[in-house]
Amino acid sequence: MSPRIRVLVVDDSVIIRRILTEVLSEDPDIEVMGSAPHGRIALAKIAQTPPDLVTLDVEMPEMDGIETLREIRKLHPKLPVIMFSTKTERGASTTLQALTLGASDYLTKPEASEGITEARDRVRAELVGKVKALVRRLRPEFKPQPHLVAKAPAPRVHTPTVRRLGLPPQVLAIGASTGGPNALAEVLSALPTGFPIPVLITQHMPPMFTRMLADRLTTISPFKAKEAENGDVPQPGYVYVAPGDHHLVVVRDGTRLVLRLNQDPPSARVAPRWTSCSARSPRPTAVASSPPSSPAWVRTASAAARPSPPRAPRSWPRTSRPRWSGACRATSPTPASPTPCSPSARSPRRSPAGSRTRSWRVVMQLSPDGLRYVRDLVYERAAIVLESGKEYLVEARLGPLAKEAGHGSVDEFLRNIAQKPYNGVHARVVEAMTTNETSFFRDIHPFEALAKHILPEFQKTRSIVRTLRVWCAACSTGQEPYSLAMLIKDRVPQLAGFKIEIVATDINNVVLDRAKSGRYRQHEVNRGLPAPMLYRHFTREDADWVIKPYLREMVDFRNLNLIAPWIGMPSQVDIVFIRNVLIYFDVPTKKKILGRVRNMLPKDGVLFLGGAETTLNLDDGFVRAQESNASFYKLKQ
Repeated sequence: MSPRIRVLVVDDSVIIRRILTEVLSEDPDIEVMGSAPHGRIALAKIAQTPPDLVTLDVEMPEMDGIETLREIRKLHPKLPVIMFSTKTERGASTTLQALTLGASDYLTKPEASEGITEARDRVRAELVGKVKALVRRLRPEFKPQPHLVAKAPAPRVHTPTVRRLGLPPQVLAIGASTGGPNALAEVLSALPTGFPIPVLITQHMPPMFTRMLADRLTTISPFKAKEAENGDVPQPGYVYVAPGDHHLVVVRDGTRLVLRLNQDPPSARVAPRWTSCSARSPRPTAVASSPPSSPAWVRTASAAARPSPPRAPRSWPRTSRPRWSGACRATSPTPASPTPCSPSARSPRRSPAGSRTRSWRVVMQLSPDGLRYVRDLVYERAAIVLESGKEYLVEARLGPLAKEAGHGSVDEFLRNIAQKPYNGVHARVVEAMTTNETSFFRDIHPFEALAKHILPEFQKTRSIVRTLRVWCAACSTGQEPYSLAMLIKDRVPQLAGFKIEIVATDINNVVLDRAKSGRYRQHEVNRGLPAPMLYRHFTREDADWVIKPYLREMVDFRNLNLIAPWIGMPSQVDIVFIRNVLIYFDVPTKKKILGRVRNMLPKDGVLFLGGAETTLNLDDGFVRAQESNASFYKLKQ
């Protein structure tokens, strides 16, 4: 029997480490050789006893997943690494960066809404197979125990092919699974200038990840990439990425092609569960297929896009006439594995014969008028741009409000409030549509830059006034301002005699009330908070952890709408945290907010934005600076 696969689990969350360890250890072919809470310890363990594979968390204290991955690739170029990330803007962006740096694969971490049993089942279904497949590539001698492995079809040999069907193609459709982002970048960069047809991409990724993938492809290829929207008319020079929770179909509308999104039941023929791209051709087109990372694929795709000379039509038997061209269809999960991207209600689908099948469809009760009303309301009151195709999100977030108000559907609830002047119910709708993703010491680099460079410098320049003021905008449930308070207490003793004011604001009163209470559940303190800080600054009350009073007194929580007048805000703030907020606004709103922030900062003030945000082309009054792997902005002098 071949030796078992040795896995190192790296994650700062005790619960996640336990889940991964238990699930992997259940398989007799896998041995968890150890675990580590951050990258520095992981690198030491790898140097001491090299594993066969590493699972690596993206966001960790001390040394995060990206920095750790860079070091692993320097020392162990072929060691398989599976990244674990959250289904957030930051998580999606960092995961794509990790794949670029050489990560072998990725999975999304269990969420707070998942129970332990659900989380274990999902990890078991998604992780164990990936571990064995990746190790098998490097260890051909590894043979899983036969009674534990389902019979799989023989591997297909992909040969670049192109079918010439007498008419020039109208689209190029590419399907990719995990590892695809790097291959896609190579393909798009290698296609000839002036490629004459639009490109459609389906990538096995969660919904938020596909939007970030489109943004990345725009920056690294000559094409303009976007996440496809219902009604888009595909144009040459553009790449359309199928949203992670929809099928993408190409149909004819008169003389033009139009993209349509739907959430039809899954196809039984293909395994990927997130994305879908079914290019229904209005006429036969050229089809290219083979591994998209190969040079032959690029040559074949380019050849497919060139018109071929007309020829006599071929007689096709009706049963074999091509109906789908350039097609790649991925599926949503079966009922046994609920899809995390569609929280709406589902109902079983009956076959034409009336018998009940195992395929399910999403039932959407929200009308276009209802979605339009919510989009207008949220934009008017909070300047948040609610993108198309988010019906399921509106249903999920407003469903509880509709039920509380005694309405049978979200549509009925919205029709009712639309007839009334703006009041507290409308405000709750706006609050419900805001995103409240946060964690302690989220993206550790800005906090390291503060502790090592920025705060010590302020200690020198503020030695006379001995006052320092920080603003955390869109603070959600308070983890960011409390992280700053703990950082100042533990890492910057020079500020011990200073008056520290941390102003934390958010538009959502519900999350503000939670932040003021300083009470957090176990899974919340497990996200990013080092154990020594937890025991030093929190007390245990039943199943919760509560911030100690001296830290709560450092933070002043206030309700503030960033697009409304900033009444009651300080006229000057030394450090501003407004991270992962601007991504939800349109360009005019971004410019307005950045202009206001610039007017609040002193000449040595500091602005922190999210990893996917910038002042470039928005406000030329800022210059970018960098310390301790963290980027931030200062006023142009």
